[in-house]
Amino acid sequence: MLSNLPTDLQSNFFYKTWTFKEAYSKARGRGLHKELNQISQKNLSKDPSWKIFSFKLDGVYGNLVAHSNEEIFSSNIQSYTWDLDSNSFIAQPMKFEIFEDCKDEG
Repeated sequence: MLSNLPTDLQSNFFYKTWTFKEAYSKARGRGLHKELNQISQKNLSKDPSWKIFSFKLDGVYGNLVAHSNEEIFSSNIQSYTWDLDSNSFIAQPMKFEIFEDCKDEG
């Protein structure tokens, strides 16, 4: 699949596919222990309880988040906040766009 793409698109496709599989695997609580080649966007798109969200940071795809309507964990999710130095890279203003992206890429 990757080798069928033009060379200039291969890197972007690789990272988008990797982050998709990583987000889904971690959301299932499996980490990266399962073979990533067994996770398919095509199979996941058939399951309406799962959604994958892509985050665009400054016009570049940066992250993906997997979300399911099914209950996977019995414990509550905890979040943490902290103050950042105003000069920190992460504290700098960024364009932030969310869109659903769960289409099979080939």
